[in-house]
Amino acid sequence: MSAAAGALIGAVAGAGLLMVALGLSAGRSSLDRLTSIAAGAGPSERAPGPAANLERLERWVLGPAAADRQARRRADLAVLELPADRWHAQRLLLAMTGTVGPVAGVVVSAGLAPVVGPGPVLGPSVSALAAVAGGAAGWFGAEWWLGKRAAGARTVLRSAVAVYLDLAAVAVAGGAGPAEAMRTAAEAGHGAPFLRIRAAIAGAEVTQRSAYEALEALGRRIGLAELRDVGAAMALAERQGAPVAATLGGKAAAVAVRLLASEQAAAETRSVAMSLPSVLMLSGFLLFLMYPFVAALVATTG
Repeated sequence: MSAAAGALIGAVAGAGLLMVALGLSAGRSSLDRLTSIAAGAGPSERAPGPAANLERLERWVLGPAAADRQARRRADLAVLELPADRWHAQRLLLAMTGTVGPVAGVVVSAGLAPVVGPGPVLGPSVSALAAVAGGAAGWFGAEWWLGKRAAGARTVLRSAVAVYLDLAAVAVAGGAGPAEAMRTAAEAGHGAPFLRIRAAIAGAEVTQRSAYEALEALGRRIGLAELRDVGAAMALAERQGAPVAATLGGKAAAVAVRLLASEQAAAETRSVAMSLPSVLMLSGFLLFLMYPFVAALVATTG
């Protein structure tokens, strides 16, 4: 057992040293970071550092299958405004904790055996499997939890986008120009989603882009299709001379319908989850009632 524990602890220590080496590698220059900030990049994109090295390692291990996974992860980090380096550090910590935990438990139990008496001892193979399972649970569990949090953040942003489009349509109907209406609607709202929209529009003014392009870029970066489609539709309506107010109103209605459908699906899922304990309790009660008859039948036939 000591050899297996030493091998696992050595592997974990080697992985830690590898991550330190990757973190000490050169990142982007200050000029590149300032340029990305002006372009509106989020904290997950401005200073990749060790995160970029980890992504290169992941692409080397998984090959082409890593591209979609990394794109989805970047969007999740961007919508949560979570730096990629910090999240990768937390993920690595969880994986290391899950790996070292079973080994540490076996070592502590073996050390306390002379004091508290012998207890159940796991074999080397079982301990190794537990360490691998714990590490995998920590590694993949971090990504699952990231996706779950990002889905909740997108739901909040989707609601804000519907309100924002309604406000912009009202401003256009009141005689404001499209660009002014987009800016006025962003300034009229409150909360973190409207702050992000205002920041995107302000960044577009600095880089001499239109508000539509800024919203489309923001939607692509955070993985929000509604915001991305709004920017593309508004740019198309401006080029083709379509009524801007009608375009905004139609997009607001489409976002509201999609949001309502999502809420209904979530409500149905919660209803099924709430009914599951009742079904299990009823099944257990039926088994409890049937047990005497089954036991008597088995005794009779035996």
